Amino acid sequence: MELLDRPPCRIFPVCSLRTSGIGIPMYLQLFHSAAIQELRMSQHPTQMDKDQIEQRYLLGYDFPAMVRLAFGTAILVSSVLLIPDTVAIMPSSHGPLALLIRATGLWLSAFIQWSLGFLCILQLAALINRGIVVDKTGIQISRFSKKICWSEIVGWNGEARNVVSRLMLSKTPAFRIQLYVSNKDNVKVRNLDSLFFQNAQFESLMYLICRSSFGFVPDTAQVTISSGVAMQRVQAAHRKATSRGKLFTIYIAVMMLLFTGRSAARNYFYNDAAQAMNRCEYQIAKRDCEISIAIDSNFSYSHDRLARCEFRLHNNNEAEKQWLAALRLKPDLVSAKVGLSNVCMARGQYKRAHELLTSAVRLEPRDIAAFLNLGYLNMKLGRRDDGIRSIERAVKLAPHDSTVRVLSADAFLAAGRRDRAADLLEGVKEKDVDHEKKTILKRLRADLGEEKKSI
Repeated sequence: MELLDRPPCRIFPVCSLRTSGIGIPMYLQLFHSAAIQELRMSQHPTQMDKDQIEQRYLLGYDFPAMVRLAFGTAILVSSVLLIPDTVAIMPSSHGPLALLIRATGLWLSAFIQWSLGFLCILQLAALINRGIVVDKTGIQISRFSKKICWSEIVGWNGEARNVVSRLMLSKTPAFRIQLYVSNKDNVKVRNLDSLFFQNAQFESLMYLICRSSFGFVPDTAQVTISSGVAMQRVQAAHRKATSRGKLFTIYIAVMMLLFTGRSAARNYFYNDAAQAMNRCEYQIAKRDCEISIAIDSNFSYSHDRLARCEFRLHNNNEAEKQWLAALRLKPDLVSAKVGLSNVCMARGQYKRAHELLTSAVRLEPRDIAAFLNLGYLNMKLGRRDDGIRSIERAVKLAPHDSTVRVLSADAFLAAGRRDRAADLLEGVKEKDVDHEKKTILKRLRADLGEEKKSI
């Protein structure tokens, strides 16, 4: 058997060689002049030397392969992100079934967003990078990468990626090849993955690279090949690439663990504080918010909720401090602007309160609390018509919300609109409002009841 004239090579493990007279299957796209044609070579052509590659061949990215990759990564990412999200929503879930339904919804949302977003990124990258181009002189891995001459490839390593294949829900094992490219005194590693291509096309590309660079085709691609003169440099580059890959994997795993663990703990205490506030246990809610801030001091919503606890505990100075901290972290946080307006109105700083509420309704035209506060403020400033319009807007946004109806009725009663207040209170049940609003509801019904008696 006569092999192509190439430097002596070493193969690990030892495998039989194919002679130059045995061809390899290949399905590539042919660039000829300005037209793009398809070329499908015979499974067993009589001659297949690199010197006969007279055209430029493009191995384009395969869309179904990219879809499988997007769906496979979406399953993995959404499942990993579901862990901290499930922990975070546990305090606000009323039973295992409710928790399961909410977790399923979160998983589906993450899966759809990731798969569609990642698929768009892959498709855009495929259009920009074009694909792998080979000709008789060498290979170009992407549109903007430097062309690698066949004589510069001094080593090859092929490995199956079974774990990745299972994650991608692929029946055919994914494959990665590492090309060791000689660059003066150094050997650089270039990776090629089969995840983006059709399996038959990628297999043909692997055999073509071996044939053109080393003069033979191994029976299996899961081998390490090195030219004798560069064996030590290839081994060193292989060890370095393997160590770098392991370190990168460990780094990603640690960062994911830290990120998911931190966000899970932060959101858990944040949501637990909400449940404590619903029970009017403001000291417990305050403690949970402080723990959430200790875990992540840049989480603006925890500062906002802590400010609400302080305000309910009549600590207006601390409430103002926390609301200002929330606005520094998130200047467009509407709930913090509305909350801070309460402190300003309590201090008689009506101009500042009006500026905050005007900004809030401009940022979020459907924020009910902002319209309620703006209505109360306008009535206090003597702008009765403006106040009524704001209150009516809040009622229109939440016509069946008992809390909104009680607060709106209180405003209308203060403005002398007792008939409108009575209409809003009709059908409101005490069990549908919290403890503080129950007090307002009883007072309103007492006032309206006394008037009816007098009539």
